[in-house]
Amino acid sequence: MGPSIISLLNTGWPKGFMCTPISRKLKLVDAVAETRAMQVAEDIVLKMGITEFYDESSGVWEDIWGDHMHHGFYDPHSAVDVLGHRVAQIHMINEALQFAGVSDSDDCVEDPTKRPKSVVDVGCGIGGSSRYIASKYGAKCQGITLSPVQAQRAIALAAAQGLSDKASFQVADALEQPFPDGQFDLVWSMESGEHTPDKAKDIKAKDWS
Repeated sequence: MGPSIISLLNTGWPKGFMCTPISRKLKLVDAVAETRAMQVAEDIVLKMGITEFYDESSGVWEDIWGDHMHHGFYDPHSAVDVLGHRVAQIHMINEALQFAGVSDSDDCVEDPTKRPKSVVDVGCGIGGSSRYIASKYGAKCQGITLSPVQAQRAIALAAAQGLSDKASFQVADALEQPFPDGQFDLVWSMESGEHTPDKAKDIKAKDWS
């Protein structure tokens, strides 16, 4: 079903539409409806592709990269081995936290406002960042991913590390958040935005704090 007249009035007619003959108006309405339908179909296919990719490959990524499915922040003299990479991954998280104005635990003791209390991890993978932040700050973290395999693995790892009360995970779309506005004081997203088809909506969806 194409867009209603009301929805088109709300979103705006093409320039000059009201002065266009009725036959051309109908063609324009059909073109708008077809374009929107194609975009919806493309988004569905993209989500299915992302889900399938990570359902099938997350075990491989975990074997190679460990808990954190993202790149590292390397010191000039970092060791070039698996351990060095995993240290660099933690370093990357801490650098990103510092960039966001979240300081180390020692600083948070002096200034509690710098300690996150409620965190959403958008595109959480197998939950490495959520568990690290929950463990470091005592924050309650909620991770979302399109992959059911990742969500289940994240839940299992949180339980194994005694963090089930602090880190929870579910399948959800970053552009259709299941959370109310204002619920989180830190929105975390590490190397997941590249999968989002609507970058502007993605950034707006993350502006909840």
